[in-house]
Amino acid sequence: MKLVPGDVKSLLNRLLSALEPVDRDRLVPHFQEQALERGRVLYAAGAPITHVYFLHSGIISLEVASSEGALVESATIGNEGAIGVGGLLAGDTSFTHQVVELPGRASVIDRRPFLELVQESATLRKLLWSYADYFASHVLQMAACNALHDAEERLARGLLHLADRWDQPELPVTQEVLSKMLGVRRSTVTLAAHVMQTAGLISYRRGRLAILDKSGLAELSCECYRVISNLQSRLLTKTN
Repeated sequence: MKLVPGDVKSLLNRLLSALEPVDRDRLVPHFQEQALERGRVLYAAGAPITHVYFLHSGIISLEVASSEGALVESATIGNEGAIGVGGLLAGDTSFTHQVVELPGRASVIDRRPFLELVQESATLRKLLWSYADYFASHVLQMAACNALHDAEERLARGLLHLADRWDQPELPVTQEVLSKMLGVRRSTVTLAAHVMQTAGLISYRRGRLAILDKSGLAELSCECYRVISNLQSRLLTKTN
């Protein structure tokens, strides 16, 4: 579905919402709206970046492969950001394996006209630089989190971030998704989820998870949830 200038009701992406109106009206005619099915690979590692995806719903997992071929999640992107902007400063290939973790939809623009518009607009460049700063800080915080905090704290943080980007009461996540998110064995996820369920923080059945006590889950989470959420808020505050 093609959008038209001034059509902002369907632009649920927070990065697009932070655009100056003139920049938004330049971009929107180039957008095509796409459904993102779970498991769809947007970019394999080393693949050329051909399009930019501004997510309105759903979550994309950015994964790094080990020498044995195992994939570990390094970051996630939801409706606060975009896929395909990592090569704006140099290079046009994806470093990570980027796959749809939770289904949704996105406004998609070809890379070439997008780069032309970026070159024409100082305000658009400023917004993307701010987003790049946020994303780098996000990845660094995640690296620290994985090194310093235990599985229960990290699972709580991950579930809260997923819930913030998901507009339905249940998260359609499997233990495989959660173990990849944390970089731990499925048995570790099972134990951590059992502790949370016993405490009344979540309910979990095969492939479906509901957060019952968000404030309690936030108390269990490490400080990384608050830090990353504050980084997002500062990005939008600076650009509005």
